[in-house]
Amino acid sequence: MSKVEKIDSLSYWFVGAMWSDNDETARFVANDIWENGYGDRIVEDVKSIKVGDKIAIKSSLKQKDNLPFNNNGFYVPCMHIKAVGTVVKNHNDGKKLDINWDKSFKQKTWYFTAYRSTIVKVDPDNGPWCKGLIDLSFNDKAQDINSFTNSQLLIERFGEGSNRYQWTKFNEDVTDKLLLYKNKRKELLEEIYLIGNSVDGVPSFMEKLLDDSSTPLKDISPFTIMGIFNRCIADKNKINIATKLAKFLEVTEPLPTNFDGAPESSWNLGNDENRKQDDIDNLWNVFERAIALADNSDKNGDEALQFSEAYKQAVDQHDVGLINLSIGLYLIRPWQFAPLDTNSQDYIKEKLGMDLELDGSKKYCNGDDYSSLTMQFYIKFKGDDFQVHSFPELSHKAYLYSNEKK
Repeated sequence: MSKVEKIDSLSYWFVGAMWSDNDETARFVANDIWENGYGDRIVEDVKSIKVGDKIAIKSSLKQKDNLPFNNNGFYVPCMHIKAVGTVVKNHNDGKKLDINWDKSFKQKTWYFTAYRSTIVKVDPDNGPWCKGLIDLSFNDKAQDINSFTNSQLLIERFGEGSNRYQWTKFNEDVTDKLLLYKNKRKELLEEIYLIGNSVDGVPSFMEKLLDDSSTPLKDISPFTIMGIFNRCIADKNKINIATKLAKFLEVTEPLPTNFDGAPESSWNLGNDENRKQDDIDNLWNVFERAIALADNSDKNGDEALQFSEAYKQAVDQHDVGLINLSIGLYLIRPWQFAPLDTNSQDYIKEKLGMDLELDGSKKYCNGDDYSSLTMQFYIKFKGDDFQVHSFPELSHKAYLYSNEKK
């Protein structure tokens, strides 16, 4: 093969190095190797890597403090590029590569993109974001931060004077604090009843039993908690409820003053007669796994798989389903998960011209399909000619569109 042919076929790979909680980067670099530590997963991807391809070890995280730009209080997805090198041998077993690592390389950080997958092939022809990442990692070119913060995709969060969708920061802080009560739900439920007795608008949380009598709820899901201040009630009541909940959870983010782009949430839990023993645990599990996937601190390389499995367990439960679960996921991480409520589905089909292809159980997306759809949107959001550039904007415009049709 000629030298020109080799250059034309050059590929760029970004890979993880976390095996469970162990960072294998130092071992890989010292031994001029990279190894697949994820069992039978990603084997075909590893086999497809060619001699001469460029490879970088990355770790993904979210960062809020000590950033080299004004992030307006929002979390920023980041990737640490920890090592770069050139593939000199593929053992063709889907497990091991020999790498000529650049021993003089110093760690760099790429902002605004954090690949969740263990292995990602990045094509420089797929736009300035991909080319910029490659240039930072392999060509020692600095990232143009200003062009990113003022891009259509990011200006709502990181642009100068950004002030829309401030409720998203509050929701994310509530979510983080709420997760601490996964195993303290009795204490959490007692506080919810106290809040309900002190402000208007909190549901009674009475459930119907098999004998048609009613009793106070004895356990609660995290999405139901999020729904008590994300419901179709007056903004004054939303703020009053959010104030009480924030005080109990020790939330530090300022209270929102408007809720544009926050769809109406719901009970998200079957009554006693329809609820199975593990239903509430399943909802807490998908809540936790969604946070891990969205934040992706690289402590575990299996976030996507674990989320998909947790999603599958929860979506078919009585009174959950695609609409309720997608709204719940969107409310806890509004910039990472797609809302698929009725208004959003209509807007996506009728205004954005996209086919949702709901082929899962009961025409719901399964976990993999939901993650894939979310990623498709994220790619489209980067396009200047696309009508929306974030999930909050999509949800907000879907609501306005539904009112126009009435």
